[in-house]
Amino acid sequence: MKSEEIKKLVAKSENAAVEFKRAKGITAAQAGLANRASQAERKRVPSVPADFWPSYSAFANTDGGTVILGVREKDGKREIEGLPDAEKTVADIWNAVNNAEKISANVLFNESVYPVEVDGKRLVVVEVPRAERTVRPVYVGADVFKGSYRRNGEGDYHCSRETVEGMIRDKCAETADNCVIDEMTVADLNADTIRRYRMYFSQLRPGHVWSGLSDEGFLMKIGAAARGRDGKVHPTLAGLV
Repeated sequence: MKSEEIKKLVAKSENAAVEFKRAKGITAAQAGLANRASQAERKRVPSVPADFWPSYSAFANTDGGTVILGVREKDGKREIEGLPDAEKTVADIWNAVNNAEKISANVLFNESVYPVEVDGKRLVVVEVPRAERTVRPVYVGADVFKGSYRRNGEGDYHCSRETVEGMIRDKCAETADNCVIDEMTVADLNADTIRRYRMYFSQLRPGHVWSGLSDEGFLMKIGAAARGRDGKVHPTLAGLV
């Protein structure tokens, strides 16, 4: 996502696929602490807003979407405020998303989280894909029923117990082709075969959004790879065949 695209999105209203967060980084009280604290202590001050995670859960459980950090709303209008330390925010997101006590699953690709400069101000863009069926529901904290969200229009809403139970049932209804081969990695697949298939896919569907994904992301989209119990991406039986 480029700076001009972000400016156009800011000028429009939020929708089912885009969410803006201020993500100021630290409160005034925390700033006072940071001024006196060591560099190591300042790094521990969270820079990701708490309301980021319900949006992450909601996008992952619905159709995916983009969260843009560093935009605030004032008098009913949004303006680009920027972040005090975009690189720290990126690092904090990766640290938290790989913490099972914070969020149940990491569904992000390496290219999903990145800083963007807009009019001299630094923002962070997080592109959250729809989670694979075998991973949903993606939930915040330790309680699947309290921490599961879905996207509905411009808002993130708690999933009903029935919705969560339905996702859990779908998660367990796994076919043989979708079985994850935990003993292998994507690197074990034939790189030339992947390259040729991607060329064929691009010719068949020119300009398709999946064409811009990494090999790992592309293989997950077509069902040839998936995240295993260890949170890492492995080939599926279909991908191996």
